[in-house]
Amino acid sequence: MMLLFRSSSLSPRNNYDAKNDTSNQAENKENTQQKCATVCRFQKPLSTVYIKNKQRNAVPANTTRSNIWAINMWKEWAENRNLQPETASEPGFPIPLDIGNFQSYLEMEFWLKRFICEIKRKNGEHYPPATLQNIAAGIQRYLRTEKSMHENLFKTDDPTFAEFR
Repeated sequence: MMLLFRSSSLSPRNNYDAKNDTSNQAENKENTQQKCATVCRFQKPLSTVYIKNKQRNAVPANTTRSNIWAINMWKEWAENRNLQPETASEPGFPIPLDIGNFQSYLEMEFWLKRFICEIKRKNGEHYPPATLQNIAAGIQRYLRTEKSMHENLFKTDDPTFAEFR
């Protein structure tokens, strides 16, 4: 197969060499500085606190409420469970009020199983399965965002929280 090229497209005068073109570099630099004085593509460096607040504000309000509800429920349950005499003989006693403060994932799983099985509505009725899953998801989001713990409570091929699932 034979390819045909127009001879003018291969001539040296049509090949632009940006690396060696210094004629407009100074002019371009001056124009960029003038543009940045009024409108610039990049803003000044942002603080870590500002970025953290931006990330938190990106989470929908209902998700934030759900996370807070799940964590508060954990704290209330842990406070109540720590007062029960039989709890003192179980591993990991006392139960941390902050779920992110366990010494190991085994202890966390041990108490998460009990938490999910023991919590009830204020009127004494059991929560439906979807609500229990929402509570566990709120706890997982809390562990990821506030404690930088990236274990997945729901990942079926990970043996870490297999008994909890």
